[in-house]
Amino acid sequence: MNILLCCSAGMSTSLLVTKMEESAKKQGVECHIWAVGSTEVNNEIDKADVILLGPQVRYLLSKLQEAGKKREFLSQPSIRCSMDYVMVKKC
Repeated sequence: MNILLCCSAGMSTSLLVTKMEESAKKQGVECHIWAVGSTEVNNEIDKADVILLGPQVRYLLSKLQEAGKKREFLSQPSIRCSMDYVMVKKC
């Protein structure tokens, strides 16, 4: 599974990427997780199975939903609670 995180500059998601990689490893899940800034997301979208948006780039949601129609995503991109993102909650 390829998981793409997007925030304003791709830097605030670095901690989240690390936490997600640790969790995936503990659970035996093979995945590639990376973060990009909002200006790079269009170049990376075709490599991703899952796209997570940081709350500061929620304005990209409609554009990514439109781009997602061209791919066979299981579900359309959506925004989760900002606090889940900030707190790096364990699911």
